[in-house]
Amino acid sequence: MSLTLLTETLLSAGRKYSLDTRNLRDLCVKMFILSFKYVDRRALWEKVFPDDFADWGLVRPLLNTVGDLPMWIPLLELCSWDALEAHEFTQPPIANMRRAMRAGGIDVGGSTLLGQLMCLHMLQGVPSLQAFQMMTCRALGKDTTQACALLLAALSDSPQTPEACADAFAVVLGGGLKINTAQLEAHRKALDSRREGLSAALRQKSITACTGRPRLRDRATPTEEQKIRMDTAHGTWESYVGFCQLHQFPNVLSENVKARLYFLAAQQTWDWRTHVQAVLRHEGGVADKVRQFVVSKPDLGVMHQVVFMILFFKCTFFVFYVCIDLFYFLC
Repeated sequence: MSLTLLTETLLSAGRKYSLDTRNLRDLCVKMFILSFKYVDRRALWEKVFPDDFADWGLVRPLLNTVGDLPMWIPLLELCSWDALEAHEFTQPPIANMRRAMRAGGIDVGGSTLLGQLMCLHMLQGVPSLQAFQMMTCRALGKDTTQACALLLAALSDSPQTPEACADAFAVVLGGGLKINTAQLEAHRKALDSRREGLSAALRQKSITACTGRPRLRDRATPTEEQKIRMDTAHGTWESYVGFCQLHQFPNVLSENVKARLYFLAAQQTWDWRTHVQAVLRHEGGVADKVRQFVVSKPDLGVMHQVVFMILFFKCTFFVFYVCIDLFYFLC
């Protein structure tokens, strides 16, 4: 079973029940709790995650969040436990599982296999005998069919109360449980990258359907929005919006006048500073500031707008020079 599928299943289940999916270790533990049988899952949740939210209205009585054994076994193989045997004297279900493992002859010491079998035994909709056989065969590398039958029989001889099991699993799923989330995190990043790539492709298809195939020069040339963002980030004034923000024009100054001043500041082949007064109509700090800053890469839309405005509405004494300069600029 692919860990990519396991990671995707965990994240999907976490989003479905409104869980915090940022911490993958806690997310895996929450999947165990929501999939347990025999115990009060909500009471166990409050013991392990007293401050975390879950949408309990969606949690069904026979819920299994991850799926069948081919999903649970790889997840349990990422888990390990430290010093779980220290709680055998205070938690009867843990001691009972240890005695059952010894009865079946599969007690190899340590805590990891003990914790794995305890979790498998509590999963909703998972046959315990088949689960024990699959887990122990992979862990021990030998046929454990007869041993698992003896183990399950020993467990049946010593039933435990739901309250005792809830207390024991609060310990089993507590701080002693370590989960190798590095592999899950790598697969989550791959899933995020794939999802972002698909989203970008869909956006590109939508843009192409509305506006036609994007041209190469459209990709290479910065858009007006990109110029505005760059001006805002770096304090420059190449865009028309950045130019207006730089000079902080009065509110009573019309867009017509601002556009003409921007047009003048973009001229590079003749002395335009002497004509600022003709456009602004009054001297002062604004006029002096406009003369100081030159626009080297102007917005062509604003340039065209000013030329048409001059030709059709008003012809000033510098139109001839401006049109000649614009001709060379566009060519």
